[in-house]
Amino acid sequence: MGSGAPLPGVRRLMVRIDAGSYVTYADAARRLNVSRSCVWKLVRLGRLPTVEVHGRRYVPIAAVVERSLKGRGEHERCWRRR
Repeated sequence: MGSGAPLPGVRRLMVRIDAGSYVTYADAARRLNVSRSCVWKLVRLGRLPTVEVHGRRYVPIAAVVERSLKGRGEHERCWRRR
C-alpha cells in the first residue's frame, strides 16, 4: 500500500482536464473562507468531491461554488471569523 502501484485488476483512467475547472485545497479554502483543515474535513466526510491528477488532489470549482452558496451549515466551527 502507498507504493503508487495500481491494485491488481484495476486500470488507471487517464483523463485530460481543464486546469481552470479545478482548484487546490488551499484555493478552495480561500474561496470558501475556511481553513485548509476544514477543506480536508469536508473531503474526508464526502461533502466536497475531489479528483486526482498526477498524484495530487484537486477540488472541482463547481463544487466550491455550490458549497459557498450553501453557507456555513453544519461546519460553523470551520469558518473563519471576520
